[in-house]
Amino acid sequence: MSLAIQLRRHLHWILVMVAMFALASVVAVYITRQERLRWPWEHPTQIWAEFSEAQAITPGQGQTVDEAGVSVGEIGQVKLDNGIALVRLDITKKKDVGPIYQNATALLRPKTGLKDMSVALDPGIRTRRSPETASYTTAVASRSRTPPRT
Repeated sequence: MSLAIQLRRHLHWILVMVAMFALASVVAVYITRQERLRWPWEHPTQIWAEFSEAQAITPGQGQTVDEAGVSVGEIGQVKLDNGIALVRLDITKKKDVGPIYQNATALLRPKTGLKDMSVALDPGIRTRRSPETASYTTAVASRSRTPPRT
């Protein structure tokens, strides 16, 4: 039999396989997005915040960074530097945050009674002495501090 006859005979099976492949691709993309996967071309804005303690802060567990109750990112890394907890905030929804000024503040807040923590971010206000941060790598908290050395 010729190829054209075989294709006509099995066209419906070929279409079923293509449809199943397309459906599997859509499901795979949906699942990976729900697992907080970042694509290689997505670069979150990284801000270092310092706290006197970072009890129950665990990077990679989906602990959020919130501004006015809206999730705008997640906690990326936690370090200890001379007795001060340094927490990297990965801002993934930069358009929802707007400008972040050098007088911004961050506050650790428990989400549940089991101390699931989130960071409440206040981007600060513009003053003559606190211009908008251009690189978004300045320390954020009640005390001013230079960004940590990596």
